[in-house]
Amino acid sequence: MPRFDGTGPMGRGRMTGRGMGFCNVNSARRNNWFCRRGFGLGRGFMNRDEEKKYLENQKALLEEELKNINKYLDSYK
Repeated sequence: MPRFDGTGPMGRGRMTGRGMGFCNVNSARRNNWFCRRGFGLGRGFMNRDEEKKYLENQKALLEEELKNINKYLDSYK
């Protein structure tokens, strides 16, 4: 996943590629922060600022997904 930002290959979202990396598992990414460079001193954990940024990003992704679902459901009316 480019830059490990949750966008997937060519910006089409998670799980649209081969699914070979760690970034397709939210719990692994949140708890251990596998997708971060430099596995040494950080011991694999996010600090408060990183966690806040991660959660805000997840919120935005989920809101966008919900918007797309609602748009799709409206097409059935």
